Amino acid sequence: MFVFQKHSKSNTLLLFSYLLLFFIGFCISPTLSAQIKLVNSPYSRVGLGTMHPTQFAIQRSMGGVSVPYNSAAAINYGNPASYSQLKLMTMEVGLQGNGSWLSTTTEQSMTGSGMINYLALAFPCAKWWGSSVGLLPYSSLQYDLYAQRYSTYTDTLLTDHRFIGRGTLYQVYWGNGFKIKNLSLGLNAAYVFGEQDRLSQSYFPTIIGAYGNQKTEALQVNGLLWNVGAQYDQKFKDKDFHLVLGATAELAQNLSATRDGKWERYIQSSGSAIDSIYQYEEVSGKVRLPLRWGIGAALKRDNHWQVATDYRRENWADYRIFDAPDSTLVNNNVIAIGVEYTPDYRAITKFWQSATYRGGFRYNTGRINISETGIKDWSVSLGLGMPLRKVNSRINIGFEMGQQGTTSNQLITETFFITTFGFTLNDRWFVKPKYD
Repeated sequence: MFVFQKHSKSNTLLLFSYLLLFFIGFCISPTLSAQIKLVNSPYSRVGLGTMHPTQFAIQRSMGGVSVPYNSAAAINYGNPASYSQLKLMTMEVGLQGNGSWLSTTTEQSMTGSGMINYLALAFPCAKWWGSSVGLLPYSSLQYDLYAQRYSTYTDTLLTDHRFIGRGTLYQVYWGNGFKIKNLSLGLNAAYVFGEQDRLSQSYFPTIIGAYGNQKTEALQVNGLLWNVGAQYDQKFKDKDFHLVLGATAELAQNLSATRDGKWERYIQSSGSAIDSIYQYEEVSGKVRLPLRWGIGAALKRDNHWQVATDYRRENWADYRIFDAPDSTLVNNNVIAIGVEYTPDYRAITKFWQSATYRGGFRYNTGRINISETGIKDWSVSLGLGMPLRKVNSRINIGFEMGQQGTTSNQLITETFFITTFGFTLNDRWFVKPKYD
């Protein structure tokens, strides 16, 4: 049976204070680990951990729809072809707060965290060319689990197990999108880097003076990834109406990896190590990431409304780490639907008329299978885009609530609530003023 280690609760004021402090620290050192207090997410133990979404606040508020999404004043990393539609220099900064409620058939716990989610800059280089650079998390380990089982040799000897994982991989990207009439093509190139640490402990709580054993492992990952995208934007006779078709692909690629680890015996009462049973250092290998692709469509009226949908496929069964498969990973299908509505974007003095309202739904068949049980994942989202007077910029707030997992087969249900604050700042660059 699994249970989770409980974390202390923090009030809202403290969370916002932490967010502000880490935002300042992030500006000083972009490689700073931006986690405030890691949420306990049991299923991040699998693979490289929880895969962070590449969508920013706007797309997250629309259920994560990104393949057909484009905007003249917002960045969509999910499809690099969208950069060609940019008309303004755009900077996006995202702050994220997470709340998670974990439950088994007998236990419940609540955890929370806050983090800098992304920082990106994009600008039009020409009428047919847009470019973007940015930094965002790629994946993270954030689990602290305890399990108690009887020994395989006797049904009277209890063995306690502790599993802890920490660490985040980040990606720095540069992307470009090019437009040829109605067709746009794009490419993102990203450098992924970071370290993840894992600890596994086993000990006998009913035997006084017994030794325990533990395994520690540090994994360092770095390497280049790239993904491509395309969008076809068909305007109707009334040029305010568009049908956008999109496609993205990230081929199977390798990252370089190095890992260090050791097995140790230790004294249960003090936790101090006695000796090393086995140790390895700087073992080099590869992390094989799978093929991922997506298609999508959006019907929209400029500056007024749009309805969009995505289908994405992720072949996680092909994942390999040091040439070894992960039997808990399976292929995943993602379906997302999103809507966006602005009553009157020209009503500058009427806040609620010029605000943008968003909503969406996302469903994952699940990339994790444990004890022949698929770990499905779903969420609903709502969002609000608030215009800033006198500047062509917006604050985009997104709320996402969902659930993954199940309490069947002694597993864990994770109910999560995510709030994203996205700051979209726009300006005109490279425009030479003219005077008559």
